[in-house]
Amino acid sequence: MRHLITIFCFVLITISCEKKEIPQNLIDPINPPPTKTFTAKDYSPLKPGNYWIYQLQVIDSNNVVTAGITDSAYVYDSITVRGRKFYQISGNTAVQGYFADSANCIIYSDGNIALKLSFTNDTISKTYYSQGGGWYNLFGVMKLNPTTFSFNAQTFTNCINRNDYFYSNFNPLCPNRIIYKTYSPGVGVVYANFCFVNSCDHWEIKLLRYKVN
Repeated sequence: MRHLITIFCFVLITISCEKKEIPQNLIDPINPPPTKTFTAKDYSPLKPGNYWIYQLQVIDSNNVVTAGITDSAYVYDSITVRGRKFYQISGNTAVQGYFADSANCIIYSDGNIALKLSFTNDTISKTYYSQGGGWYNLFGVMKLNPTTFSFNAQTFTNCINRNDYFYSNFNPLCPNRIIYKTYSPGVGVVYANFCFVNSCDHWEIKLLRYKVN
């Protein structure tokens, strides 16, 4: 009898251990864990002391790298415009400016939108510029389809893109191009591709390292 009780207890312990080893996603496959919802300020951290170090390369029309440096950007200080505090990002041209969080948008100090999460593929800015007989139009569009960017042994997920469509007569050989930035939540700009107005060259920045508070 004592042996039967011992065997019965052993079986109960074994079954209990086996139940603990069943993966949670098999127990309740209908209810996956919730997906995190990001806000605009997640994609553009604006606290003083934040900084980003980029690899910057100039690339010609034949896709040959003609120059390269290590460049940086950092949250420097702030100003108050129309009662709202705007934080200054100094350094790299692709990311610099005065920015503030407003109604789940990141806006410039002139009120134009830098980053918007309210709509998918939404036109957020339009610029016209002319000088000496030359002109260009620039249309900014947010692409909210999640993407991934990898560089320097880093992978950034849940990224979004701001695309700027560039139409110009400054250079007939390269009149229409796309300028774009890739943002990662909790990080900021991880990649940007900008073109030169008067040539077919462009330059790229790719994030090497960063510190975000």
